[in-house]
Amino acid sequence: MIKNLVLSGGGIKGISYLGIVKYMEEHDLLKNIENIAASSVGGIFGLLITLGYSYEEQSKLLYGLDLKKLLNIYEIDFKTFINSFGLNSGENLNKLIKLLIKKKLNQDDITFKELYDKTKINLILTGTCLNKQCTKYFNYTSTPDMLISLALKITYSVPFVFNKVYYEDDVYVDGGLLNNFPMEYFEEDIKNTLGCSLQGKAEITNLDNLDNYILSLLYVPSQSLHNKILEKYSKNIIIINVPIENFDIELRPEQFNSIIEIGYNSIKIFLSNSIYNE
Repeated sequence: MIKNLVLSGGGIKGISYLGIVKYMEEHDLLKNIENIAASSVGGIFGLLITLGYSYEEQSKLLYGLDLKKLLNIYEIDFKTFINSFGLNSGENLNKLIKLLIKKKLNQDDITFKELYDKTKINLILTGTCLNKQCTKYFNYTSTPDMLISLALKITYSVPFVFNKVYYEDDVYVDGGLLNNFPMEYFEEDIKNTLGCSLQGKAEITNLDNLDNYILSLLYVPSQSLHNKILEKYSKNIIIINVPIENFDIELRPEQFNSIIEIGYNSIKIFLSNSIYNE
């Protein structure tokens, strides 16, 4: 039985998680989920699943979404960059997260403990603590009073794109920087764990772009760890190959449905030949 779900980071490739949700919804698999561990974009989809957003609701929400506008790409503030080491605050995305929470729970924000009490799903989000040089796990047992929107802001705060985030006097950035795929969180219950790993084009072709160059340097260690996790837990991991580069933020309309289909077919093929059928 699949009780634990792990969602890796991977930027725009996360659209393929819609296909995962669609398949699990059709086969009544979501009802058994007790824990969701996620990094970066996986954290956003983890919240949507925890809140009970259906495939149809998620698809309508994300189709045609202007990511450049959402990420404030049109309004780069270099003064903010000097002070906070990020091109923007991520406030637009933070507002969207709060709207999603309010739509389902009729409140502007929610703590981890409140979310667990209402849903009985343990959402675990990762953050990279720069002070202590380690991955931190946020959930209803370790950080019960932490706001979900703050934890999400940490886990998706790609260095130099978003501002650094403060929590309890420590500085945090993207959880994917050190651990983009927290499978080991369920080491003691791995037989009931399903991991979804987003993979893109193996080679980044546009390294003349400064953003891509810096981000590639930052995420080399994370990818190395990610590869080791793929080897260690291969029987429990769906590898979702989405043929776009890691740092793309734009999709053509025709790409949207094809990426969802990639996610759907990936889980369909995996579960038809997996340990969960033994």
